[in-house]
Amino acid sequence: MGLVVVLSGALLACPWRSQAEPTYPGLPEPAFQPGGFIAVSQVGLSETAKARQWVSVPALTATAWSGTVNSILDPEPGVRVRQGAIGDAFFVSPPGAPAPYGYLPPLRVRTVGFGLLPVEAIVQVSQRRADGVPIPIRGQVTEDTLYGEGGKNMRDPHVDDAFEVRVIRVLVDGVDVGLTGQCRTVQPAPVHLTAPSYHIPFEALNDVRAYLATLDPTSYWHSRFGGQLSGTLDLPPFTGCTTKNGDDLSAMMTLSVSGPGNRVVFRTNACGREETDELGRSIPVPTGQYTPDLYPPGCPAPDALPYPDRPGD
Repeated sequence: MGLVVVLSGALLACPWRSQAEPTYPGLPEPAFQPGGFIAVSQVGLSETAKARQWVSVPALTATAWSGTVNSILDPEPGVRVRQGAIGDAFFVSPPGAPAPYGYLPPLRVRTVGFGLLPVEAIVQVSQRRADGVPIPIRGQVTEDTLYGEGGKNMRDPHVDDAFEVRVIRVLVDGVDVGLTGQCRTVQPAPVHLTAPSYHIPFEALNDVRAYLATLDPTSYWHSRFGGQLSGTLDLPPFTGCTTKNGDDLSAMMTLSVSGPGNRVVFRTNACGREETDELGRSIPVPTGQYTPDLYPPGCPAPDALPYPDRPGD
């Protein structure tokens, strides 16, 4: 969100669009200007509430078109300028993915089917797509620049989106059942992520990144500087989970893991350096460089998140 996380809203009227000869192959054209691509590294945790288990999302790299939009002068007393800080993010896909952007590395989920059988699933999470390119995950913060030396109030950091969830392999009691169908949720899984509002003092405005680095990362999030987003993911029922023997495991998958309110946490590190091509245009993270250790000049991932305690531990 992060998940770099991270992150989709409908606050801008200007849609993303694809072109016959796109400026950035594999990605839609930017929805707003001015802006530029930044690298984002993230780690995360996702809960399967029914199984009372957490799944670690390994360190990964995303690329995000970032900028500020919709400046409003004097929107209310004490506020000189209000604008939206936007980050439209795309996962950098791992090798073997169907497209260069929009896919997470496969995740391993362990649970118990019907309360009896150990079930292990390899799950592919991806962004929704339109016109052959991923729909951006939009993260947004409202920036209120205050009069005088009041600094900035950063309000309502959030991400609202939905992800495609597909199961590519299932082992029941250690035996591969040989999925042959398109095992997936019946619709994209909605996710809602937020972070606390926070204040940046006037004296810190010349180096916001350095100031935020002194804070607890759970206390803020910004599309250009990182932080932490947390919230919930609703996992719809599964369909198409047929096997080579003709069995349909969709009901078992639904019973085992589907349901609302699965908690998710993503911590991100948005790197400040922007890469440019020979024409001076901002460019996204190259395809294939899907983990922080692969992306030069380096965008180190946050430390892995600790697993929450189980109730009663």
